[in-house]
Amino acid sequence: MSSYERSKLALELKPLIAKKAKANQGQRTDILEISPKCIDTRKELSTVAGVSDNTISKVEKIEKLATLEIKQLVRSGDITINQATKAAKHLKR
Repeated sequence: MSSYERSKLALELKPLIAKKAKANQGQRTDILEISPKCIDTRKELSTVAGVSDNTISKVEKIEKLATLEIKQLVRSGDITINQATKAAKHLKR
């Protein structure tokens, strides 16, 4: 499975991880012996997908901005995630 596909699957978990991070947000850590773990949603997703957190951000942009054609090209491996991100940004302009 490609990095793109793994990242797309991990992004499906984003609402669950973000909800968990939100629940931990604002909790005092100075009075507890065992403090709640700070959750970085993007880093959690990147760990699940086995890619960098930067790749997760790029795949998220591709999913948001790219055309179906660009998505198919990156899915098939004809272009890289980086190339697809640049193409999607160019389309936005």
